[in-house]
Amino acid sequence: MIPKTIKINTLLLFLLLIVSSNNFILKAQNGTRHLRVVCIDPGHGGRDPGAITKGLYEKELVLDVGLRLGNLIKKNFKDVKVFYTRNKDKSVGLYERAQFANDKHADLYISIHANSASSRAYGTETFVFGLNKTESNLEVSMKENSVIEYEKDSDVKYKGFDPRKPESYIMFNMVQNHHREQSIEFANLVEKEFKRSRRKSRGVQESSLIVLIKAAMPAVLIEVGFITNKKEKQYLKSKRGRGIIAKNIFNAFKKYKQSLETENVLINYPNKKSIKKNSTRKILKKKTNETYWGVQLASSVDRFSKREMKKYQKYGKIKEIKIGRSYKYILKIDGNIKKAINLQNKLSRKFKGCFVVAIQNNRRISVKAAKKIIK
Repeated sequence: MIPKTIKINTLLLFLLLIVSSNNFILKAQNGTRHLRVVCIDPGHGGRDPGAITKGLYEKELVLDVGLRLGNLIKKNFKDVKVFYTRNKDKSVGLYERAQFANDKHADLYISIHANSASSRAYGTETFVFGLNKTESNLEVSMKENSVIEYEKDSDVKYKGFDPRKPESYIMFNMVQNHHREQSIEFANLVEKEFKRSRRKSRGVQESSLIVLIKAAMPAVLIEVGFITNKKEKQYLKSKRGRGIIAKNIFNAFKKYKQSLETENVLINYPNKKSIKKNSTRKILKKKTNETYWGVQLASSVDRFSKREMKKYQKYGKIKEIKIGRSYKYILKIDGNIKKAINLQNKLSRKFKGCFVVAIQNNRRISVKAAKKIIK
């Protein structure tokens, strides 16, 4: 039996190798704000059927949805290259899936799956990378990650990582997702589109899924429904249902692309005539020379109401900034980056997606640039 300390050290090395292998891609992508390459990952395949119920295999369902999604993107966006981790029924390892996206320098990674549970459970949910906060999310991670057992030499590849042991997932907290905000933004758009089609949305969730931690770009894993629910199963089996699902994800892709590619452009904010009568709040229109550290607590395509703002304002001075099509809600810090980091750590339990930002002239700037200005 391998001693526990050796296993932990080996897993640490595995995670550090993931980070170092992603660094060169992160450096290349951080300076760009476009969406030109998308990687679609239909889950499971080959020897790994995924969830099974009478007359329906997860691997077949998600492949169909993935191909439909890819066709919609290729048809409507000639400037976007679409790659698939698999376009037929074949086995692909979890490590290889995300690495394939990295090798193609993808700007977005979309992994498509279907859920299984009790016959009463139903609805969609979209996952982004994060340390599991709840037992149910941990179960999802363990179930999806357990497919590495189908892979050859999995012990060597994953260096002691046991997908069935909760303690393995604690180590994932060491790895930071550099594309967290974009992942959450896209995930929210996906779930909103499902709601528009009158599907039950179980919301955006965090989970320590290998395919998400390895991806060096914004990445989500979409559970399109429960094949174990009788009513939802019929929807997932039908061509109509699969077509709607693919269109939902495509619509989210379209909105995300538009938002991303206008994010570095300072938009003219609405004048008094275009602001709704019941909204008396004003967004800062003029540029200022103010530079400060902050903690971004939320990002939304729709502007927050006064009531929504109150739950944030109790933590301090909240700056509302519009970048591209999204409203950013930033808690201004009177201090240096260390104070911002400490506050972000305290608030991370309350606001899962919060992170440290540097603001100048009502626009985000790099940490490196901010350090030279803010002492």
